[in-house]
Amino acid sequence: MIFREAGITNASIVTIILGIVNMGTTIIAVKYVDRIGKKPLIYFGLAGIGIMLILLSTSFYCLSHSKLNMVITVFLVGSTILFVFFYAVSLGPTIWAVCSEIFPLEGRDFGFSVTTATNWILNALAINFSLVIMDVYGGSYLFLGFACVCILGLFFVYFFVPETTGVSLEKIETNLKNGVKLRHLGKK
Repeated sequence: MIFREAGITNASIVTIILGIVNMGTTIIAVKYVDRIGKKPLIYFGLAGIGIMLILLSTSFYCLSHSKLNMVITVFLVGSTILFVFFYAVSLGPTIWAVCSEIFPLEGRDFGFSVTTATNWILNALAINFSLVIMDVYGGSYLFLGFACVCILGLFFVYFFVPETTGVSLEKIETNLKNGVKLRHLGKK
């Protein structure tokens, strides 16, 4: 839909580029996550995604108030590619690692199942309601709303997500069982 709104009739090339960016940056994230840390990558991703969503929102606003031009098309496509980059280098692989580490061994399968189900259910809701919001209010409001979610995500990560890089699963579990706050589970 984004590419159609931008006036691109054959989005196959851009879709292939998005796939390559997604795969390449995910590989980079997996390689460097233990050196950089999970929380810094998540912060980097949320900030970058938020900025790209604001650019997408602005581009859709310009589309709705002016004729389609090459600059808007470049912003839409470029913002989308960079959005995928920021997601794939951060939230995409990193959140799964955090979710797999923050539950005690005896409940890890259930906890990870709940976080996975929650992720997929919220994704399905976001996808279904996104189309409705885009049809009723336009892409500008949709992407601005998602940018606000990124800002909330930054606060959520700061207050609730532990940094678990370099901390053993046993230490995280011991901290959890000793009542350590979620944010501090990764403390050595």
